[in-house]
Amino acid sequence: MLLLIFGILAVLLGGLLLAGGGFLVWVDQTQRDSDGYLTSPIERLQTATFALASTGLDIAHPRGPDFATNPDRFGHVKVEATSLDGKRVFVGIGPEDAVDAYLGGVAHDEVTSLDFHPFRATYDRHGGGTPRSRPGAKRFWVARAEGASKQTLRWDVESGNWSVVVMNADASRGVDVDVAVGARLKFLIWVAVGLLIAGVIVLAVAALLLYFAFRTPRAPPAAPAPT
Repeated sequence: MLLLIFGILAVLLGGLLLAGGGFLVWVDQTQRDSDGYLTSPIERLQTATFALASTGLDIAHPRGPDFATNPDRFGHVKVEATSLDGKRVFVGIGPEDAVDAYLGGVAHDEVTSLDFHPFRATYDRHGGGTPRSRPGAKRFWVARAEGASKQTLRWDVESGNWSVVVMNADASRGVDVDVAVGARLKFLIWVAVGLLIAGVIVLAVAALLLYFAFRTPRAPPAAPAPT
């Protein structure tokens, strides 16, 4: 009985691993844009304050000798921001503490969560006054893009604590933009292959368990007839 139960559980686990691996392969092969990024839908973000900020982007440094020199260790990110009110738009990624210092005392909205089906953005409003300078005048940004209409920021992800900020380039009040976020993860296909291999191994173990569970024991040899 125990072999049968473990065999059924192994079949379910193997099926889930294969389904997960297959889904990742499908995503990797079909859901990329022309630049090879997996991209979110384009959604509208707006605030009557001076900035939209998303904090808490914490990237931990993994251990291993190859991560120190491999530029693809964390993948690549792009943020596309399109102004909807004709103003020049600024989008930047910077250290969280530097962004907090820049926006400290500035009226802005912090994006705390995003839901895409259906789309809904949750904001935490911070009161304050006007920015002391234009965002483009600051040097702490590790990646930035600024200009009219659509702007695309590209960033080779690094370990650390980061914030994403969208503002008007002149630091004026009222930000109204379309935003899409994309990621290019070269290791995604290897995660998919790993799940597929693990699924095949687990199903093979399940087959053995079920074989032994359903195997009919041989009948003992008949006793010799009495003489």
